[in-house]
Order: sequence, then C-alpha cells, then structure tokens
Amino acid sequence: MHDDKEEDGFRRIERRYGRFNRVLRLPTAVKDEGIEATAKDGMLIVTVPKREEAKRRRVEIKSTA
Repeated sequence: MHDDKEEDGFRRIERRYGRFNRVLRLPTAVKDEGIEATAKDGMLIVTVPKREEAKRRRVEIKSTA
C-alpha cells in the first residue's frame, strides 16, 4: 500500500492490489458527455472538458485615445 499527495499542483498516487473503487465529484462546469478515461500500464488518465461558458475568454480592449 502506498499513498502520495501533493496539494495545489494536484498529484495523487495510490498503489494497492486487488479490486479498487474511487468516486469523484465533478464541478458543474464540465461537459459530462465529453469525459474520456483510458488505462495503460497501471495508470488511469481521465480527461474532463470544460463547458464553453466556463472557459477563459480573451476580450479585446479598444482605446478611444
């Protein structure tokens, strides 16, 4: 059994043997129909896209001078 945690950089490592179950609560600003999960070499990678309204937008500032 092994646990490794890192805060703001968000790194979490758990190593256990046998059956494992983890439940994650997702924020409301994600598109649940676009979630993808892949497992390779014992690593689970979950990709969660943001909704368009939650993404950062660039706003051009026009000068009147």
